[in-house]
Amino acid sequence: RWFAGRLRRDANTIVAVSEAVADWLREEDLGDRVSVIYNGVEPPSNGVDRDQARVRFGLPANAVVAGLFGQLVAHKGAIDFVRAAHRLAERNPHVWFLIAGHGPSSFVAELHRVIADGPAAERVRVVPPQPEIWELLAAVDVLALPTLWPDPLPRAVMEAMAVGIAVVAYENGGVPEMVINSETGLLCQPGDVEGLTRAILELAGDESLRSSLGEAGQRRAKELFSVEHHVVQMEKVFRETLSP
Repeated sequence: RWFAGRLRRDANTIVAVSEAVADWLREEDLGDRVSVIYNGVEPPSNGVDRDQARVRFGLPANAVVAGLFGQLVAHKGAIDFVRAAHRLAERNPHVWFLIAGHGPSSFVAELHRVIADGPAAERVRVVPPQPEIWELLAAVDVLALPTLWPDPLPRAVMEAMAVGIAVVAYENGGVPEMVINSETGLLCQPGDVEGLTRAILELAGDESLRSSLGEAGQRRAKELFSVEHHVVQMEKVFRETLSP
């Protein structure tokens, strides 16, 4: 509400990164000033070598790998991801897991305890955050985003879609605007670890489904989440705001 007060006083136009954010602004009676413009990403022009990425992060060449990349804090869902990993380990011995990020030492220690306390312990790799996400994405077959709190427009999802990686995510915040369930990825309800487990298991066992969802996601990313699209939309907002 403090931000809403500032925006009400100072802003001619407000750009929201998703309809989820715009809804909050409308609740604060700022809807008449809001334009929704999605952020954009630009994947590398040259693809990152998958085999080299697997070697670097200690992952088997022939495994199916699910990854979670972002802040290691409670509301980002890393614990749910690891609990799903333990359930998956009992159902599919060929799935591995890659976690990259940073966070408070107390939470990271808890995360490692949860990893050690289950059957997937030897198949979970935790690495520091990387300067760019592309090598991490090259190493995985599925991106998981089990965020427990609404995320305005998670960049990791956008980046995964941009390079054709299938996404599994909790359905909240701006995620449903990005991932169309069963078309560009799979969605489940926040906190539903079993649903998360089943979604990753389904993708792990079906390469053609991973490919079709990834390809559809890549088309959607080019249409909605490209840097070019973002710039064009922002230029339009600036012109309209500055016009007499």
